[in-house]
Amino acid sequence: MVKIVKSTVLMVILIVAILSGCDRFGMKDHLGPNTSVWNFLRISPSDKSQNIDLNAPIVLQFASPVERSIVEESFALFSQNDISDEMDNAEQMPKHSDINMAIKTPSTMEHLKKMHSSKGKFIWNEDNTRCEFKTETELQAGTDYYIYMDSKMLDYMKSEMRRNGMITGMENMDCPCCKSNNQNESVIVVQFRTRKAYTQ
Repeated sequence: MVKIVKSTVLMVILIVAILSGCDRFGMKDHLGPNTSVWNFLRISPSDKSQNIDLNAPIVLQFASPVERSIVEESFALFSQNDISDEMDNAEQMPKHSDINMAIKTPSTMEHLKKMHSSKGKFIWNEDNTRCEFKTETELQAGTDYYIYMDSKMLDYMKSEMRRNGMITGMENMDCPCCKSNNQNESVIVVQFRTRKAYTQ
């Protein structure tokens, strides 16, 4: 009986230790197979989150140090209003009003990144494992926003996971926030909605 109790206690301690280790990178909500990008990256706000503060930063947390330039060049933040306005009014662009249609064409997303993404600055920690993106102006109230990271970022993360022994070979890197464009490249899209404006 004593042996059974001891074994049970040890098992509970082991499970707690494993979960604590995962949460060290803020990844407890994304436990899954080792081929998931969420074993390497956590994005906050999380996908489909609501009532996000208008001054909240976008936080990228990595499991190991990364190259700042690759992350910054891959990253963009769009509001639904920016996407709709651009896609409806630009004569040379397809007339789509949602991110799922826009990402199908890489040239469309490159144009949106260059000309219509939210301006801001990146704030890194010393060991390049955590980054905050702070917009120059506060976010629009009651608005859908999209955090976008292009296929170069996914390729980079895949190589880093291999280098760190997190994956081997050519495992699939699919994740809930990964979407494909018309060139069969995967990109990351995380959607969140800001809180409504306060009323007097």
